Amino acid sequence: MPKKIMESREELRTAMIDAAERIITEQGVEALTARRLAADLNIAVGTTYNVFRQMDDLISEVNARTIAKITSIITGVDKSARKSDELLMAYADAYIGFVTANENTWAALFVGEVDPESESHKRNLAQTLHLFSYIEEALSAVSPETDQSEIQASARALWAAVHGMLSLVAHGRHSILGLGNIRDAINVLITNHVAGMKAKR
Repeated sequence: MPKKIMESREELRTAMIDAAERIITEQGVEALTARRLAADLNIAVGTTYNVFRQMDDLISEVNARTIAKITSIITGVDKSARKSDELLMAYADAYIGFVTANENTWAALFVGEVDPESESHKRNLAQTLHLFSYIEEALSAVSPETDQSEIQASARALWAAVHGMLSLVAHGRHSILGLGNIRDAINVLITNHVAGMKAKR
């Protein structure tokens, strides 16, 4: 193993996250094992558990990087002079683009056991809730008088529907629903969601 990686526990930790991210990106989260990681880094298998108690903790660190990348593309969306449905579709387009280009790391966000008390889970949850705030802001503009708790529920439901469609595509199963072009289907979903909120005003 390169001497530099062995200089400190923190450097070893970073090297493990880098290697895990590479393995997941290239082969999917199922390929990530302590044995595979140890072989790639030329360290003992036991050393991996000295740094991360379990693989799920390591995956959580990779997920943090993935969430940060998603946040970056969402914050990069131009919000000026857009109607709410147009803005939501722009967010969806950015998200679709990310998922298409990063399918394996995206899929890793939704696997593994999560310790709700772990610092990594709390951090990832906070970052995810921040992402939801962009959807909530767009929906609040549609119906400013709607209670914030309802806006939050609406935003999560909308995201879950988009996620479900993308998951079907990722597993090659979207054809069973006759969805056709997934972007068109998501556009219909967003348009109808916004129209429904307007109708309730």
